Amino acid sequence: MSHLIAMHLPLLHHLVIPICLRTWLGHLMMQNNKNVPPKNFMKSWAQKKCWLNDRHSIVSLNIIATSFNGQRIIWSMQQCIKRHLYPKINAENKSLPHKPTAKELAHAQAIVNDFIPFTHGKVILIDRDAGQVVAVIEFIPISELTSTEKAEINCITTFLHKWKKFVYPIAAGRGWGGRMWGVGWRKCIKALELFGRYIKLRAARSFGREYFQLAIQSQLVSRILGRMFKSMGNIPFKSNRELMEKHGIPSFASGEFNNCLSKFDCAPHITFTTNGFYNQPHCDKGDASDYAFALFVPVKKSDGTLADPSTEAGASGGRFVFPDYKCYIAFQPQTVRSRRSTLVGIETTWENLPSDSACQSSSSSK
Repeated sequence: MSHLIAMHLPLLHHLVIPICLRTWLGHLMMQNNKNVPPKNFMKSWAQKKCWLNDRHSIVSLNIIATSFNGQRIIWSMQQCIKRHLYPKINAENKSLPHKPTAKELAHAQAIVNDFIPFTHGKVILIDRDAGQVVAVIEFIPISELTSTEKAEINCITTFLHKWKKFVYPIAAGRGWGGRMWGVGWRKCIKALELFGRYIKLRAARSFGREYFQLAIQSQLVSRILGRMFKSMGNIPFKSNRELMEKHGIPSFASGEFNNCLSKFDCAPHITFTTNGFYNQPHCDKGDASDYAFALFVPVKKSDGTLADPSTEAGASGGRFVFPDYKCYIAFQPQTVRSRRSTLVGIETTWENLPSDSACQSSSSSK
């Protein structure tokens, strides 16, 4: 019985804090301070309350201008402890670690099964010790999407699906399974070359009209993604734009390097994944920006349009894992999208993500 209680305490902590913070924390402190004099206990609680208020103020600076105003938020404060899902692979310390075996994958999934799952609502994950926002997450069920939101999501996903015809997948060494594509300005860019080193020149020349139409559509996609990012966090959005303006970095939708940014431009490139993509736990180090935005969407393999798991067979979900914070984002089939605005330098991994189920927009400049 005690083992079961120990397993479920983190989940209770995560769910109860937004509702009755003072009662729950006070109860835990009383259990750990049975012989503490009342005066010292009240002093300790006052210090704890001050600490929590300071952390809340730090978070508010980043969240206050988001679409969460007036809505219930699940606050999850977790301690950062280094964890390795693949200890043997990590011990090898290779720049290109080998793909895990079936046994190693099963071991990693067993570890993650005991982590805290985020499955619904609006969640803010906070580093308990550093007071930093690790991730801002929102889940929107298909049934709650407006017709406009569905049209915008379809615009993004079909755009990326069509671009697979004109760009090469990123090297297999970047992931352990599935495929990832990049669209936009990256290293080794050349003037007037919209999609940098990823472009298939022969395909672009052979299907010039289709290529040109997609290049025009990229402006609309950039606006939609920019609005989504801004609604998640105005300050991170502005931070990325200011960085791009300061260094003359173009938007992924720009055809020339020195083009001015439009109102919602906030990323020089985007990446998207298909075919059950997953990768090793890693930290995105060396990025010029501090924030990234991601959009996870279940789509049809055939044309990239938004899938409805309630009416279509074969829908499945996956997990985006934060190993060091012992939690993960669970992609349930009935959930249309989850979005996150997160600080870089946090170790994350995609675990067993279903095929053609996600697209990711990243504001990081590498």
